[in-house]
Amino acid sequence: MKKCWNILLVSIVLVSCLLSGCRQSIDQSPSFNDLKEGQTDAVTQGAEQFGVVSVDESGIFFMRFPLLYFYDYGARKEFVLCDQANCTHDDGSCAAYVGGSDFVTGYARYQGDIYLIQKQPNASVFELISMDVGGRNRKVVASLPIAAPGSDGWQLNSLDSIYYGEGFAWAKAHYRRHIGEIGKAKTESAVQLLSIDLDDGQIYPLTELMGDDAMVNFSCIGNGRAVYRISMRTPPLMSEDEYYAQAGETGDYQAYADSYFKTTDSQGTILLFSTADKQISTFWEGTLINVYEEDNPDAILWQTPPYIFYAFWENSILYGVMPDASDHSEILSRNLDTGEVTSILTIKNGGLVGRYMGEINNTIYEGNKIYYLIYDGEGSCVIHSYHLDTGEDERLFTDIAQVSFRIISETSDKLIGTMNGGSDLCWITKDDYENGNLKSAVKVFPLF
Repeated sequence: MKKCWNILLVSIVLVSCLLSGCRQSIDQSPSFNDLKEGQTDAVTQGAEQFGVVSVDESGIFFMRFPLLYFYDYGARKEFVLCDQANCTHDDGSCAAYVGGSDFVTGYARYQGDIYLIQKQPNASVFELISMDVGGRNRKVVASLPIAAPGSDGWQLNSLDSIYYGEGFAWAKAHYRRHIGEIGKAKTESAVQLLSIDLDDGQIYPLTELMGDDAMVNFSCIGNGRAVYRISMRTPPLMSEDEYYAQAGETGDYQAYADSYFKTTDSQGTILLFSTADKQISTFWEGTLINVYEEDNPDAILWQTPPYIFYAFWENSILYGVMPDASDHSEILSRNLDTGEVTSILTIKNGGLVGRYMGEINNTIYEGNKIYYLIYDGEGSCVIHSYHLDTGEDERLFTDIAQVSFRIISETSDKLIGTMNGGSDLCWITKDDYENGNLKSAVKVFPLF
């Protein structure tokens, strides 16, 4: 009799669940209300669909198409970003569902709101959208037309490298156009950096549309400014039509292209955009430094600007000189008002502990600390912290030479980073990290 009652009870529960639509329901975060109330002004990277996450004081935001998720530190679990009770999360009635979109990226929480960039099917624009944490009160902050004004056929294809900071969204826009007759047309690509004012939706182009032979990248955002770079080989690579018009039918375009990329220098410019007056100024311009193949000193392996930028601190920007053939690297500080350059820290036989997930990696933690390592020559390294305000250099702990924990971001009391060779996303308290208690790191999920 007891067995029959148990079967009946289970059946009633199952039927009730089906009738209430909870077949795919996912629990809400225990700290959902706290998440709604929290604020942050820190520069935040937008999550993308392929392994790029967004770190926030309350959790880690990420996409697992077709849904928006966040990971709750307190619960140590992931949740769908939806506040509807018994939601099945499988259609447009769910605030976290983005499966009906042609394109979604830049998912992040910034200054208390959720932001993302979305394109609906057959739409003529990409939209920067804001909403509250529960997915309600959606509004379009800015619209980016697919057909770029005055672009001679250029069409916006995608956006990536999305950041939020200083009251702006920062994005890299990718364009395409077709040249020639239908069926015989060739596709060309171009890229452009943009900034979008989150208050009024005004879009500010940081560069012109740059062709395939150009590289444009963000380097640093903070202190009311964005640092970014443009580089382009000079002279530009000829198209096949241009090459054969010059070389004739006996020419070999592939051989020309291979030689071009191995021997041609690039010109570069490093620029500063001010959010206060929307003005662009030049930090540096010149020829990029060539790094050559070890067994072929005439072949360029890669090219780099002379500087790598780390972070803003007070009214200065911290940067290093690249590359350096010696066994040490130096972190310099340049005052943005006076131009005065000061040496901050020299790292002998070592480097920084941070890891880039996107184009920007903050180097300063706790507002004043730089974490770095020194190799000891015995297959291990020593992790240090340097205090910018006092000049104190503190030895923290010994680690493996490959570095167990690579930092990608922080909260007020946690460091977020990767372990196991970068395959696992994890977090650890700052106290545990500085004490070398790396076994206490909490795994969030595999990145790949």
